[in-house]
Amino acid sequence: FQFPKRLMGSGGGQRYRRFNPHLLLEYKFARYSRYSDAVFCGPCFVFNSSKETVLVSRPMTDWSNGKKILERHSKSKDHRNAATRADAFVNVCTGQLKMSCKKPVAQDQAITDHTRHILRRITSILILCGRQNIALRGRLPSSGNFKALFQHTVEIDPLLKKHLEFAPCSALHTSAKIHNKLIQLIGLQIQQKILSLVKKAKFFTLQAAGTAHFSKKGELIILVVRYIYRHKDEQVELREDFIELAEVPDATGEALANLFLQRLAAWDIEREHLRGQSYERGSSASGRFNGVQERVCAVLPAAAYTICKTHDFKMSILHSCAIHQVANMLDTCGKVLSVLRSSVMHYSMHLAELKEFINLPTEHNDAEEQERSASLCSPRSPQWISQADGLHSFKAKFVAIVHSLEQIAQYESDAERLLYSITRFNFVVSLVCVVSALAITKPLHLYLQREDVDLIQASEEASDVIEVLRSMREDADAGFAELYAEAKRLAGVALIEESVPRICGRITPQYSSAATTQDYYKTNIFQPFLDHMMSELQEQLIQCRPRFLAQYLLPNKLHLLQKETAVAALYSAYKADISSPENLKAELLRWTTKWRSVTREDRPNTILATLQQLNPAFYPEINAALCILATMAVNVTTVESASSVLHRIKTWLKNSDSESWLTGLALLYAHQDIPVDVEQVLKDF
Repeated sequence: FQFPKRLMGSGGGQRYRRFNPHLLLEYKFARYSRYSDAVFCGPCFVFNSSKETVLVSRPMTDWSNGKKILERHSKSKDHRNAATRADAFVNVCTGQLKMSCKKPVAQDQAITDHTRHILRRITSILILCGRQNIALRGRLPSSGNFKALFQHTVEIDPLLKKHLEFAPCSALHTSAKIHNKLIQLIGLQIQQKILSLVKKAKFFTLQAAGTAHFSKKGELIILVVRYIYRHKDEQVELREDFIELAEVPDATGEALANLFLQRLAAWDIEREHLRGQSYERGSSASGRFNGVQERVCAVLPAAAYTICKTHDFKMSILHSCAIHQVANMLDTCGKVLSVLRSSVMHYSMHLAELKEFINLPTEHNDAEEQERSASLCSPRSPQWISQADGLHSFKAKFVAIVHSLEQIAQYESDAERLLYSITRFNFVVSLVCVVSALAITKPLHLYLQREDVDLIQASEEASDVIEVLRSMREDADAGFAELYAEAKRLAGVALIEESVPRICGRITPQYSSAATTQDYYKTNIFQPFLDHMMSELQEQLIQCRPRFLAQYLLPNKLHLLQKETAVAALYSAYKADISSPENLKAELLRWTTKWRSVTREDRPNTILATLQQLNPAFYPEINAALCILATMAVNVTTVESASSVLHRIKTWLKNSDSESWLTGLALLYAHQDIPVDVEQVLKDF
C-alpha cells in the first residue's frame, strides 16, 4: 500500500509528507484509516471514545510529530486502562478467558419468568383491543382504553401490581414503543400464517386498492391475496386474505409496480406463481403502456390483469372520468343526493316529490311500490349496485330536483352551488348520454352478478354489446340526434338554455371543428364515451376469454371440449402450467369418463364444487386450470372490506400510527379466525 502524500507546514517550510508505516509496527495500538488518511488508537477508540483527545475522538494527522504524539499517548493512564479492557475482550472472545456469572441461575430464571408474565398480560390486552376494534390511546397521555384495561388487570393480578410499584421506570414495559413492537410482531405472525397457506396453494392473485392516509402525505395501498386452499379434510375454500398495508408517496404506475414486486419478494413466495392482478380502475393501474398491470406483466407474463366483474360497469363509468364533463356529472349527482338527504329534517316540505327518490318511507306508498322505486346511491360508493337505475331515477326526477334545490338554496349555500351545476346544459347532455349507454349494458351487468355466471357467455354477450356501441359510434349523427332532442326537452322543462361551456385557454381541435352546439356535444361527450365503453368491455371480458375456457372443465360443460380446437385453445391459455397437450388430452378422457355415468342433477356446477370432487394427484392439469380460473378476481369485495376495516380503526385517536403498527391492528381486526400464539410473540420479542 502506498500512503498518500500531503502538503504540510506553512510558509517556506511547506513540504509533502506521508505517514511512516514503521510507526504501526512500533506502536501496535495505532490504526491507520485509509478513508480519512489519519491514525487512531484502536483500544481507546472503542473503550475510551468519550475522551476528547488526539487519537481518540480526533485523529492524528501531523506526520512530522507522529512519533512524539504516539509515544506520549502510550504512557497515558487512560490508554493503559483502555488497552487492558481491549485485551480482556479479545481473550473472552477467543476462549482464553471465561467470564463468571455472579448472579445465580435460579434468580435469572425468576426474572425471566416475571418479565414474560408482564409482557404476556400486555400482549393479551393488545390482542383484545385489536380484535374488538378498541382504540388504544386517548387525547392525553394519562387517558386511553389500553391504560384503563391495564389498570383493571392490575387490580386482579398481584404480580402485575407489585411490578408497577417496585419496578424502575425503564423496566415497566408500558411505553408506546413496546406496544408498537408487540403489535408489529403479532401482525407478522398472522401474515406468516397467511403466506404459508398461499405457498401450499401455489397459484394466487394479487389485489390492491388505495385509501387515504389521514396522518401522512401519500396513500396507503391495501394488498390482498386470493387463492384456493384445501383443508386437511379435503374441503376446498376460496380465500381472499388481506395481508398488508403499504405506504406509497408516489402513485405513478412505475412506483406502484415496483412496490408490488418488492412486497412479493419480501413475502418469500414464488412470484412466478402469480396468475392474476386486480386493481382499482385508474390510468396508473390499468394503463396499457405505463400502468401497473403492464409493468407487472413485463416481469411476470402469466399474471393476467382483471378487474371486479360484479362492479365492472360501475368501475367503467368511474374510469371515464377522463371525460371531465361526465366525471363532473357523476360527482354532482352524488353530492345532490347527500344534500337532499341531509335536508330532510329541516326542509321536508320542499322534498315531498322526492321521497321515493331519496328512499324515504311514505304514507301513501305501499311496500311493493317502495321496493320497485329506484333510489340513487353515491356513484363512487361500492353500494351503488345499479347505476342505470340510479341515474335513470335522477333523470326522471330531474325537474323536481331542480325545484327542490331552488327552495333549499335560500338557506343552504351548498344547495345553491349544486343548483348552478345541474342547471348547466352540458350536465343535462352528459346525464342523457350516460343513461342511454348504461341501459345497453345493464343486462350484462346484472348477469355478471350471478353466482353461476358463465364467463364464456358473458364474453360473447360483451362482443354483441360492443357491436351495438360501434354501430352507434359509426352512425353518431342519427343516434345522437335523438339523445340531443331528449336533452333539449329536459332542459326546456327545467328552463335551462341550450349553450356551449365557456372555453378558457387553448381551444382544442374538437371544439374548433364543431359547427353547431349539437356537433360540439357529439364530438366531446357522446363519441368519447362510446369509445371508452368499448375499450373497457374489450379489456375486461374479451382479452381474458382464453382463460375462461377452463370453465368448460366443469362436468356439465365437458361436451363443449369435444373439438380439437377447443382443447388446443385451452392448452394455449394455460401452457405455462400444463406439462403437455398429450397429458391434458389423457386427463380429459379420464375426466369425461368419470362423469359420464353421473346424472346431470348430481354433477357439480361451480368451480369450487368441482374442485371438491377432484383429486389433484389424479388430475394435476385440470386442477391447475380450475385453480387459476378460480383465483382470477371476479370481485373486489375483500379489498373494499379491508378498506372499510382500515377506516374503522384509523380514528382520530390513532392518527399518527406508523405503517407497521397499522398493519398489525388491521390484521388483528380483519382475521378474527386466525389465532395468535402469545408465547411465540414473546419469544420473537
